Amino acid sequence: MALSLGRRRGQKTKGLGISRVSYRSMAVAAFIFSLFAVAFWQGLIFAPNAVLSPSLSQEAGGLRVVANKEKTSPIRKWDSSKSVLMGLASGYGKHTFEQFVGSLRATGFSGAIILGIASDAPRDVLDYLAETNVTVKIVTLGPCTYHDEPSKCLVGLPDYKLSWARFPLYKQWLLDCKECTDGIMMTDVQDAYFQADPFTHSSIKYPVPGLMTFEEIYPDLTTENWLTNAPIEKCKGYEIGNHPMLCSGSTMGTREGILSYIDVMMKELDVWNKDKQCHSSTMVGDDQSIHNHLYYSGMFGKDTAAIPHRTGPIHVVGVQANKIFRAAIKEAEEVGDDEKWVNGHRLYGTEDKWQEWLDPKHGLIDPKTGLITNLDGSPSPQVHQFDRFGLSFGRFYLDRKMAEWQLQLKNVS
Repeated sequence: MALSLGRRRGQKTKGLGISRVSYRSMAVAAFIFSLFAVAFWQGLIFAPNAVLSPSLSQEAGGLRVVANKEKTSPIRKWDSSKSVLMGLASGYGKHTFEQFVGSLRATGFSGAIILGIASDAPRDVLDYLAETNVTVKIVTLGPCTYHDEPSKCLVGLPDYKLSWARFPLYKQWLLDCKECTDGIMMTDVQDAYFQADPFTHSSIKYPVPGLMTFEEIYPDLTTENWLTNAPIEKCKGYEIGNHPMLCSGSTMGTREGILSYIDVMMKELDVWNKDKQCHSSTMVGDDQSIHNHLYYSGMFGKDTAAIPHRTGPIHVVGVQANKIFRAAIKEAEEVGDDEKWVNGHRLYGTEDKWQEWLDPKHGLIDPKTGLITNLDGSPSPQVHQFDRFGLSFGRFYLDRKMAEWQLQLKNVS
């Protein structure tokens, strides 16, 4: 007997008790479900790199994504040769540039490096930067508009103390660099070096957010720290609360994303300069206060990501390094030695195994190479705030790595 789903007008359906309206509802629901299924399959809904608002933080491919705009950056991978690093490096000697530029070029990075240096930079610095194909921008100290010390601003930028002046400088340098179309990094120079090309590292997920900020280790360091909480509370009248601290010293993104970031930062810098509750002539580091305030208030827009500590192309090691160094000092003091003694001796290891410079219990390095690693075991492309390990790190490890980098560069040339 044929099965009929139909019924006569007014006749009740036995069994499931489904009315005509219910059938129509089911049909509509099925149609909507099919649309969602297609959207999901095509990646239009719940895409792997979907960007979320700051209040809906998500761990996705190593990113704590904070979404700030409707469209995302192109999926095309960055071309390292079309990428750029920019830094303000006034007053440093050749050794600092060998450590920063030499390590970066040794990774094979062939893109642009743009550095602001002092007008009286030594000849050996200028020669080295020319040899390593660095674009030099001369900066000169001058009087300040808002700050007490007359020589702590730059000529042409009297409204911004040195730690702030880098933002308008970077904007102009980037606009001048027409070939710098792909990845952009703005970075501190003195306390950073490289172990891999930061623009081609596997931790970068595509499509790339327009702006990538980088978390310090959480919960060891949070935004409840005085560096962020006190200035923000005084200036903005609210407590920022407990969030991962974002380092303002090294930031990455697309060309468009970084230009937008700089504009937002400069607008807020001007507010802090002119407001007596915000302004400080002497505080160093309040650019990080502003950086965190703008991020956690959503002012950077939706195409923004906070990269969890030790998962991206920049690894801020400062907090852990300082703890290791302070523990070594305490241990030395217990037997009658001091910080000077610690700086003159290895933290760990021997002359024969100098690569194993740190106790394996810390889980920070590959003992075979000495390279500082991300959580997945890969070399961290940039190591930032390494100086917190103390002077022995440079003496017994980093200087030897620099010799290897120089040899690599000679072989390439």
